[in-house]
Amino acid sequence: SVMEGSDGDGQDAQASRRRARAYVPLDCKIYTRAALSDARSEKDKLRKAARAWSSENEILVGAFSTPREQGDASFVTTAFCMSCTNCREGNGKTFRFQGAWLEQGQMYRLSICTSGEHKGEPVRRRGKKKPVQVMPTNEERRKVVAAADALQERGLKATASSVSVFLGEDRVAAEATRAILRHRRGRQGGATKLFQESQPEFLTWSERRSDTVKDVLMKPFSYVILILGFFEALEQLGASKICLAADFTHSLELMSFRWGVVSLVLYRCLGGSWRRTPWPLAFVCYAVEASAGYLKVFQAVQTELARRGMANVVCQVNCDYFTGSRTACERVWPRAQVVNDLEHLRRNLLGNDRRGKKQETRDGEEPARPPPRARGARGRAVAPARRAGRSGGRGGRGRGGRGRGRGRGLGVAPHLIKYPVWAVLNNITHLALCPTIIMFHILAKTLFLRMKFCWGEEKFMQYVQEQYFVQDSGLQEDLIWSARWWVGVGSKAQTGHPCTQQAAEAANSKIKTDVRGQGPAKTHKMVAENLLKASVLWTSDIHEADRLAGSQAPLSLMAPPDCLTAERPRRPDDWMLEPRGARHRRPFGDLEYFPPIPHLLRRIQAPGSQFVEMDDGEGRNTRWACLAVNKPRVVPRGTLQRMRRLLQARKEARLLSALEAEGILQDAGESAHPSAPKKVNWDRYSEFWSTFCCVWHTEGNDSCRCTCWMWTWDGQCPHSYALEEHWQLHHHVPPVVPDVVQAARDVRHSDDEGPARQRRRRG
Repeated sequence: SVMEGSDGDGQDAQASRRRARAYVPLDCKIYTRAALSDARSEKDKLRKAARAWSSENEILVGAFSTPREQGDASFVTTAFCMSCTNCREGNGKTFRFQGAWLEQGQMYRLSICTSGEHKGEPVRRRGKKKPVQVMPTNEERRKVVAAADALQERGLKATASSVSVFLGEDRVAAEATRAILRHRRGRQGGATKLFQESQPEFLTWSERRSDTVKDVLMKPFSYVILILGFFEALEQLGASKICLAADFTHSLELMSFRWGVVSLVLYRCLGGSWRRTPWPLAFVCYAVEASAGYLKVFQAVQTELARRGMANVVCQVNCDYFTGSRTACERVWPRAQVVNDLEHLRRNLLGNDRRGKKQETRDGEEPARPPPRARGARGRAVAPARRAGRSGGRGGRGRGGRGRGRGRGLGVAPHLIKYPVWAVLNNITHLALCPTIIMFHILAKTLFLRMKFCWGEEKFMQYVQEQYFVQDSGLQEDLIWSARWWVGVGSKAQTGHPCTQQAAEAANSKIKTDVRGQGPAKTHKMVAENLLKASVLWTSDIHEADRLAGSQAPLSLMAPPDCLTAERPRRPDDWMLEPRGARHRRPFGDLEYFPPIPHLLRRIQAPGSQFVEMDDGEGRNTRWACLAVNKPRVVPRGTLQRMRRLLQARKEARLLSALEAEGILQDAGESAHPSAPKKVNWDRYSEFWSTFCCVWHTEGNDSCRCTCWMWTWDGQCPHSYALEEHWQLHHHVPPVVPDVVQAARDVRHSDDEGPARQRRRRG
């Protein structure tokens, strides 16, 4: 034992009268310098380490004495047990903490000793005093905790209402249930006790599955699972360029842990139609969605690709607007193109607009021009929405602080004050499919000037620029505006892999259905085993019936080799060869009719419907054509030349004059400002790039390119296939097989029209 007695001729009389206590060593703990970095002095570091140890061991201590420095450069402090009435008065159990640096100041050793025993009655925790009619019994506590554990093992949230429904008629009072769950969350967090204690078991199990389970860490607990079946299929596919999609699947949020998924996005032909299909390559388990989790799974994927000889195949990564995913991607794949999606952008701006207007109303600030009151389908006024919550979408609130008080210091979500948010969303939808980067720069710059000078929305303009636009060095020395969600025909984004997270969301939905469907997951090991069992089903051969019928939700994610491609579809869909065509929805727009390839070929032969010429550009011959995108119509004379002039412009001044000449940029009129005299006429813009499309083929390439949205979004369109057939680059239209009955009928008809002598001879 260690004795701490009086100091004799010590430092003061009070220290000399300190009672002698016999301390017995209890525990020893090592902390890193990073864990104590926020403590300023050595005394604060000792207190922080002591509180961390008491929290880890669920021991309530308090009344720390002033730390004293010892002769060996260590510091010592004492504290009382605060769980008992007599202990907290200093008449019971006491703890002694001594801290010193090791390893040249890199590690901090905390030695814990104890003296005395617990004395007195248990102290009730302080909290809000509410009248409770019936206190819960131990049996009721056990039932509520067991029900919460059962719900969380099934991937559901353990709320007071869900626990009451789970217990049925044997439910506990609502107030007592909420109190028990609140106390349980404070002690166990968002996981069950069994799930928390299963981490060492998972570490032992992962050592036997070292080929699949990678980078297991205990603090913070995290690991990576590779689906080797998809890596083998990718290796057999022999793709030179691949596109990945990364996202954390919050729908699979088990025991407060998040699972990040990195999926390979490819095209799979089912039922005669090419569909974007995700192949989950790797999973990462992490406590929160953080940059470290993305970096961990990206490095594991890149290591496995390099081991299989595919180190340089990743050319694009689709992700949302979380900064950590983009930073991790740029570290692992610096040459890959990072593409953000439009769905999160639209949701964030709409959410900001809704929250911002509610916050203004709540704080008593009326908008400069309040929008008209919304009305229902039958003309009845819609009741005003309830008070907005304080939670916001990712990237939605910008840099505004939330504050602590009501109406003071509360960061208002960035939003438009004088105009509806659709004034910006419609412009962004058009800009996403803009053909060239110079045109994107001019139209975006015009929009920013109008927002700043004509609309009076400079604050919102700065927020949109910082959050959703970037400035790159273009063909000139000046910086030009661009965006990671721009996927026009002239962008660096891979054709057929647009600015959307639909593939990642489809992977999340598939994982949630197949993993949860295998039963409760009580430990980390069971969750990993469920994932591996589901991957066996995903990598199995697809049934022929599912492939031919085009099932919407086949169990397998595989297909025959000729029905898989990692870049863009290899052949037309079946609807492109049928006589009626099909209607497809424009991204964030309306349904549009697209004619079939045979119909387009007949229109090409009609006079005035096509204009083709030879162009000697960049040392290679290029053939150009102009077609109507949807309905058959005659292409006006000179349309192809004007579209080519807009596409091939490389100087901002030249393209600016061309846009003004075509009426796409026009005078703003009464709403003009000396600094913003122009505005964009999107109707005139649509006459060029939505009504008509420009198709071209450069010598040496095996396919044509098109400016329509289907080519950019789906990687194929009937216009490019029709011109490939017309220019005899490929044969997509199968030859017509003659009908036997019709052939016999034609022969009889020809005999009837023959000479009468031949008819008499046959008779």
